[in-house]
Amino acid sequence: MAKSLVFGATGQDGRFISDLLLKSKHEVLGISRNIQSQKNHLNLMLPRLVTLDIRNFQNVKTIIEEFCPDYIFILASESSVSKSYEFPHLYVE
Repeated sequence: MAKSLVFGATGQDGRFISDLLLKSKHEVLGISRNIQSQKNHLNLMLPRLVTLDIRNFQNVKTIIEEFCPDYIFILASESSVSKSYEFPHLYVE
């Protein structure tokens, strides 16, 4: 069974790709910066979710080493344009 790691799994595209992977018999670990009550309005299959700050390299390295994915999908991003202007150092190097 293939293993897939999906960063941004609770966003729109992350939910759709996680659903597709799960239906294709992948083991999927979803990464999100904020897991609250996730409403499933579209009846999508949801992966096992883990909260992780992807700005922390050591955390990302650890999750990759522990899960050993065959595939990694990086769909995580800041969804607030105003925050990207307010805190540009977090988004631009």
